[in-house]
Amino acid sequence: MFKFCPKCGGSLAKKTKTLFVCTQCEFHFYQNPKPSNALIIINTNSDVLLVKRKFEPKKGFWDLPGGFIEINETLEESTIREIKEELGVKIENIKYFKSYADTYSYKGVNFPTICAVFYTITKNNILPKIKIGDDILEAKLFKSKAIPFDKIAFKTMRMALRDFLSSYVNKATKNDKN
Repeated sequence: MFKFCPKCGGSLAKKTKTLFVCTQCEFHFYQNPKPSNALIIINTNSDVLLVKRKFEPKKGFWDLPGGFIEINETLEESTIREIKEELGVKIENIKYFKSYADTYSYKGVNFPTICAVFYTITKNNILPKIKIGDDILEAKLFKSKAIPFDKIAFKTMRMALRDFLSSYVNKATKNDKN
C-alpha cells in the first residue's frame, strides 16, 4: 500500500501480508487496520436510526452513525464523540455489540478497518432532539423490517444491522414469552 518509509523516506519492501521493511534503515512498518466505531440506535418500538452520508465514499447511502477513533480516545469515548458531532445529542448508555473488519476506500487508497459496533436502546423518538452535523444529509428512523439494506453504504454495516436485529428480536421475543 505505502511505498516509502515514514522514518527515513527509503523504499519499503513487502515481507508479509502486513509487514513492510525499509530497504535503507530497516524500519518495520506494519499495515494494521484503522479503528472505527458505529452505533445502532434503536427504540423500544424496534425503530432503527440511520443517517444519510453527505460525502464520499458512498455519498447518499444510509449508514450507522459513527466514525474513526482519534488518538488517546477509547472506543466508547470516540463513539460518544461521533454521535455528538453527527447528531448533536449526548448518548451515555452504550453497550458493546460486536466488531467487523472491512476496507474503507478513500481517495483511491484502500484502508483496512476494524469497526467496534455499539448499541443503545432509547425509550423515546430521538429525531426531535437531533441537530444534524456537517457530514450527514439526513437522519431517519426505520422500522426494523423496512430498513433499506440495498441502500446501506457498507457491507459490514448491513451485517451488523442484520446480526443485531436478529439477536435483539430473539431476546425481545424470549422476554415476551416469560
